[in-house]
Amino acid sequence: MTDRLNWQRGDKPFHYVAYPTGDPEECEVSVYYGHDGGGGKMMWHYAIRAGGTHRSQVAESKQFAADLATARWRQAVEDEAAAVGVIEDVDDMRMMIQAARLIGVVQIGAFEIEASSADRVYYLQRLVTPYAKGDALRPLAEVLEAELARRRESGHNPGLGIYGTYRAAQEIAKLPPIPDGLPAYMLN
Repeated sequence: MTDRLNWQRGDKPFHYVAYPTGDPEECEVSVYYGHDGGGGKMMWHYAIRAGGTHRSQVAESKQFAADLATARWRQAVEDEAAAVGVIEDVDDMRMMIQAARLIGVVQIGAFEIEASSADRVYYLQRLVTPYAKGDALRPLAEVLEAELARRRESGHNPGLGIYGTYRAAQEIAKLPPIPDGLPAYMLN
């Protein structure tokens, strides 16, 4: 794959667009001339849209905007893939938590805690904690707390990492709370 993008005129004046992956739905890169958003000054901008991940910035010139977009579109595509993976992982974790609450037993090994990144363990702890008091999830909460303590003692300070990115947080925030009972489609 070449480093140059195949720029085309966009649908508006002073607007150029490229589709580096060949699929407009997967990644669209544009360079355009417009207001800076603050004081009404006209400037060149670049914008990258890869799925739900968006990047943009103003630039000194059209060429500089194109150079920045060319240099940064791959990272936006990688960030989107990571965010989609996180969203799917969080959905899986939520389903396992719901199942544990329903049957009253948690399969701790299914969460793959030891092989997980620190940010995944930290996020899982945040999901489990509200349901861990007097619940089947208490053993899982204890294992998560012990694992985070072990990692802190070894010098690793866990945080949300990719699980706390704006893109992942937007999608995760749309998820409803973990229900107490069976979903309606399982009752029939």
